[in-house]
Amino acid sequence: MPGLVQTQTELAEWLGVNRSTLSRWARLGFPGKDEAGCYSVPASIAWMVDQARGACGAGGAGESEEAKRWLAEYRKEKAREAKRRNDVEEGILIAVEEVKRLHLETAAVWRRQAERVERKLGRKVGEKILEMVEEVVRSWEAFFA
Repeated sequence: MPGLVQTQTELAEWLGVNRSTLSRWARLGFPGKDEAGCYSVPASIAWMVDQARGACGAGGAGESEEAKRWLAEYRKEKAREAKRRNDVEEGILIAVEEVKRLHLETAAVWRRQAERVERKLGRKVGEKILEMVEEVVRSWEAFFA
């Protein structure tokens, strides 16, 4: 689902902060994982906005240093989010699920090619190629795990 990430590291990257910042914010009420075990980027941004508004206090928006810092972080995140959306639209970034699908399709093609090679060049060559394909697939599975 868009706007959900699995790890604190991913969330920190989305928000442009360190994981230690997320830990500090958690003590202040920063939203944690949902029932599905995911972090919500929109909920995290909303929390940041609420914190910025609260930091403004009675004196008006932008008067305290804390309010300025929160608003600056929010604006940076909005700019990063817009860039990510643009990168996806332009095909620079693609969803992890799409990458997994493409890798599986590639592996299927390689397996078929190994079978053809086996018919033309012999069983040992085909088996060696298939062994290499399976090794690559295992590395992809480990990467995506």
